[in-house]
Amino acid sequence: MDSILNLIDSKLDHVLQKIVGEASAISGFPISLVSLVMADIQFFKAHVGLPPELAVSRATDRCSSLCQFVVETKKPFFIEDASKHPELPQELLKLYNIVSYFGFPITVSGEVVGSLCLIDVKKNSIPKGIIPRMLELAQQVGQHLQTLKKGHGIEALLLEKASAPAMGEIRNILSLLKQTSEQAAYSSHQINPIFFLLEQHANKKLSAEEFFRAMEALQETVKAYKKIPILLNTIQKGVTRVTSAMSGLEGALSLKAGSSSCRMADLLNRSENLSYHLTKLMGGVSWAPLKERYHLDIPQHFAITLLSSILTSIAESSLRLNLGKSGIQGRTFQQKNGQVRIQLTVQNMPPHEWTTLQSILSILAGGSAAVTLETNEEGLAIDWKIAS
Repeated sequence: MDSILNLIDSKLDHVLQKIVGEASAISGFPISLVSLVMADIQFFKAHVGLPPELAVSRATDRCSSLCQFVVETKKPFFIEDASKHPELPQELLKLYNIVSYFGFPITVSGEVVGSLCLIDVKKNSIPKGIIPRMLELAQQVGQHLQTLKKGHGIEALLLEKASAPAMGEIRNILSLLKQTSEQAAYSSHQINPIFFLLEQHANKKLSAEEFFRAMEALQETVKAYKKIPILLNTIQKGVTRVTSAMSGLEGALSLKAGSSSCRMADLLNRSENLSYHLTKLMGGVSWAPLKERYHLDIPQHFAITLLSSILTSIAESSLRLNLGKSGIQGRTFQQKNGQVRIQLTVQNMPPHEWTTLQSILSILAGGSAAVTLETNEEGLAIDWKIAS
């Protein structure tokens, strides 16, 4: 567990604070924590409702904690009434009058490192319907801690997620181009006899009758000749797709000094190119025509990787739920608060799925002041700050 020592710092993490706040709100428990359990101590990476002295120290001995049992069993650990469990460590229970505890495992790099827990000073329980949401929140905690543990931030995670479909698309297209070019090369060799006959006929070494009789004996060669335009068309389309994917990658990797804005048209086009490998399977992305040429107050590489990650995540959910090939519908319109909204919808996507997506994607947004995500009756809305 000491491998997560680099996650301990004096600053409260705003992403995790939002998660423990939601956990407390939906459960009704006054105390919620993200507790990292190490060899000797448990450290509170995020918290709401802690007694003042614990909020300052943000740590207790491991041996007196209940979160240790979540780590040891790698499973949720529930105690509705601690007074009925004298076998539990009693020091903290008595010192802070803890009665109820519900802990959910936090996993980083395949290892349970702590607990997202709920605590109450009175006997309490949580409805079964809330448990799936708590497990989702614990998963979000683990994902966020993973980015911190790796030592690379949200931007690197976004680039990794956004570029994965494009790299898959490029690999597939290159494989297709290799196969098609080999077929074209083979067909070109097959039609050599036709050119030989044409040359002989042009040099008057073959009569017209001899020429056409020879051509009748080369029917397979004629078929090979007819294949060549089809193969070349396939190659052309493949090159176009590779070019589009590379354009998306170029925009995602663009880190020009002083570049702090992004054109909306570039954002939509390049993000779609990056995510196309997955979005094409559900019918692609359809954008309503842009009425304004917006410039956004956000670096291009961050905007492109974020929107591409959003499109990829929506496609993954749609494919998992088998929603068909209606595609993602997108439109943009200006808000009154100096922002432009991208509204994304998918036919038959359940409302709770949009809510879950918003929670996960909010972590990817990294709390940027230039972009906010929310769900509404249509689907997922992303608001981007317009550059002044």
